[in-house]
Amino acid sequence: NLHYQERALGEAEAVLRSGYQRNPESVEVLNNLAQVLSELGRDEEALQLIDHAVQLEGPFQSEVAATRSGIYKRLGR
Repeated sequence: NLHYQERALGEAEAVLRSGYQRNPESVEVLNNLAQVLSELGRDEEALQLIDHAVQLEGPFQSEVAATRSGIYKRLGR
């Protein structure tokens, strides 16, 4: 979160990818990684991750929905 707040998106991606490798079913990690990738202009990759997060149960579904909506807007969908 600190890297993201400091707009160090490359570093944020690296930390989140590490978390994703350890726990690929973490809705929070999927959501945050998708957000970072989208902000890096990698929306198609981000969409794959956020679509996976949508399918999982968890307490972060409203955040996931907001992230997904933002990605779709950036893609012009």
